[in-house]
Amino acid sequence: MLTGRNNQDDTFQVSTSRIAQFTTISGGTGTGTDTIALTGGGAVSLSGKTLTSIEAITSDASNTQITITSAQAAFLTSMGGANDTANIGDFIYLTTFGTPATRSARFTQLDLLRDAGVENVAWIEAGANNVATSITTGPNAGGILVTSTDTAGASWTNALLTLDATGNRVSKLTTNDDGTIVDWQYVADVLVSITTSNIVGERDSVTIQYDAAGRWDSNTTTYDGDLVRSTVLNYDDAARVDSRVETASSGFVTTTLFNDLVQRTSVTSDDTASNLYSWKTSTLTLDPATGLVTQKVTEFDNGNILTEKSSGGLYTTRVTTDGGVNEAFTTATQHFSGGVFSFQSNIYDNGTGYIVGSAAANTITQNNAFNDTIIGNGGADVFVFTTGMGND
Repeated sequence: MLTGRNNQDDTFQVSTSRIAQFTTISGGTGTGTDTIALTGGGAVSLSGKTLTSIEAITSDASNTQITITSAQAAFLTSMGGANDTANIGDFIYLTTFGTPATRSARFTQLDLLRDAGVENVAWIEAGANNVATSITTGPNAGGILVTSTDTAGASWTNALLTLDATGNRVSKLTTNDDGTIVDWQYVADVLVSITTSNIVGERDSVTIQYDAAGRWDSNTTTYDGDLVRSTVLNYDDAARVDSRVETASSGFVTTTLFNDLVQRTSVTSDDTASNLYSWKTSTLTLDPATGLVTQKVTEFDNGNILTEKSSGGLYTTRVTTDGGVNEAFTTATQHFSGGVFSFQSNIYDNGTGYIVGSAAANTITQNNAFNDTIIGNGGADVFVFTTGMGND
């Protein structure tokens, strides 16, 4: 046992090897500031020792490695030299981020140890060896870098957590066992993006961005061959997704609209910029409850518009509208019964009409106010005419 004088300022100047023989160190009773002054550097452990009435612990040499408890760490006031390490056996920090008060207290403890000249603070937490070091240069100077190495067989190998001078997270870079790298980015401790790179397979990287409310905002995926696809979510005032916009590197854009129940109401594909197909835009109108298409409108590069209507997943009509001077007809309409083609009626630019049925038995209705040529084309057909609606 090493004991100091009562009511005196005692300094126990002892080498790191010499102090190993003492199990209890006491500064005595009463007032006074009592100090353990470690000399010569090297490794020393105080965590198994009983310290009473000790107000300060110091060291005078570089490369001192001191193993202590969190309570004992509060007495570390000065570590001279460079590359000193405090191994704190019962320290926790990385698992306290969900409890702000505890997290803040732990960061303050790291900050005080830095001020005392401790270059490295090491501890074991959540199955990993962790070392906190000071950041001395760059935009995060004054902050702390925590390097973690997995020791419990988790799916990751190592992680680098960067904290600013106030303890807010700036970034976290994790290398996984499969070689993928995950980069978390924060602004004022709020997560703004996660990028996964070095992915094995057709994808090269995936970046997810978050809005100020912490909601998934966008996803950008890069593929082999420099292909890129991004997805952006937009929210209404009630924080519901009301639209999703997907853009490919070719310029092809798909926009999906949602109702208040976050059910799809329409999907519009825009090929104007990409020019991959013979059409400019294609819009599907959906039954929100069933997801079935009720209408599809396609605008072609030549100006023609095809409007396809359905009921219960079955075609009712398909109408092609001439977009200018491309066709001799104004509209060409295919009619369906139970999803099966029944007859087609064309209206021409000269005001005449032409109607022809399928080979089955059909009910064929004239084009109102046009002079129609009507052909049943076999089968027991029924023709429906209205008085005064053209010479048919």
